[in-house]
Amino acid sequence: ATWMRNYVRSHPAYKKDSVVTDEIAYDLVRMCTDIGLGKVHVPELLGDVKINPVTAEGAYEVLLDSKRAQNERILELLQRYKTRSSSSVLN
Repeated sequence: ATWMRNYVRSHPAYKKDSVVTDEIAYDLVRMCTDIGLGKVHVPELLGDVKINPVTAEGAYEVLLDSKRAQNERILELLQRYKTRSSSSVLN
């Protein structure tokens, strides 16, 4: 949140009036996207961690498994999620 706040405050279009315009919001989202894709490195956000750029180069086609889960398996998973949800409410 601190990095985002500083980004907005230092944006050329920011008028120090607490208004985040469409232009500022767009630029912020673009910057976040570029950081996530490894196009931009922001040490104050990630430290020494560098994200390898995400590109289509070297990507390969992965076929998805077309087998459908059986009804019993679906019901078992739903029950597990229901139990997990119920126990998290108690904590």
